[in-house]
Amino acid sequence: MINSELKPIFPAGYVSGLANSVPVIYYGESMKPKYLHGCILLCKPCNPAGALLPGVVYLAESAKKGAKIVGRFKSKSPAGVITLIPENSDFGPYELQPSEIQNFARVVGSLTIEE
Repeated sequence: MINSELKPIFPAGYVSGLANSVPVIYYGESMKPKYLHGCILLCKPCNPAGALLPGVVYLAESAKKGAKIVGRFKSKSPAGVITLIPENSDFGPYELQPSEIQNFARVVGSLTIEE
């Protein structure tokens, strides 16, 4: 789930794979060089309790951490704790309790403005 105030930028059927994706501005350095600070991530809401794909990038909005966390899915414990790994080795893994996840989405693309 993603905040309801965000609206999809590609309607269903418009662009294969991006239909109903939600734009989210990425802030930070943890996913550098894949995603740069200020780029727009295109996210598809999904259920964190469902099947997650190893190595796929997900965005989690954490109530406890007060932030949006982006990382590659590594594992889910039997208790449902999700571990996301950042691209940038200067950052450690993020462990998210199921109760702290407000919104969860699979990152399906990104937009970067080149100067």
